[in-house]
Amino acid sequence: MKIVFAFAIVLPFAMASCASKSNQPAEPESAASIDTTAQSAATTADSTAVAQDTMPQLEFEAFDWTLLNFIDPNGKVSPLRYNSTIVVKLVNRKVSGFGGCNNFYGTYTATENGEIRFVELNRSDIICQGLMGQEARFIKLLQGATSWKRDNVELRLSGPEGTLQFAHNIPVKKRLLPVQ
Repeated sequence: MKIVFAFAIVLPFAMASCASKSNQPAEPESAASIDTTAQSAATTADSTAVAQDTMPQLEFEAFDWTLLNFIDPNGKVSPLRYNSTIVVKLVNRKVSGFGGCNNFYGTYTATENGEIRFVELNRSDIICQGLMGQEARFIKLLQGATSWKRDNVELRLSGPEGTLQFAHNIPVKKRLLPVQ
């Protein structure tokens, strides 16, 4: 009871002191501080534009890529297990997709001359009977990829342990409804 009484007495004084500060006019900023803030904002905008200019969109980005085959270093082609799907999306140096059982995501670096490296790949932790070996193989080849090559609707990500062969779907932004 004493705490409630003390709180009831202190609260109005605290609110009055806050109100008196908010009713005072704000001090005007000096022209120098406004100019410095504007220069700082312009510099930040310029550096962001430069960073985006140095990262052009690569020809394989903005597509949903569906894995068709695994290709070993000797050229032996292995299709996916029956009724399974592995999908990859590569946009703005970020990779995400579905490995047949788990979702995955991460980042990558790539150059226009065909070099690629996947880093920081993470995935959910679901166990799917019969698909874990295929998914592990896919993730291992994706992490080991060092080069990319695109030919029309096909993308190949290759590394020393093999190649992932993908076909692309229509870009998400350009999907059209069927004509009736």
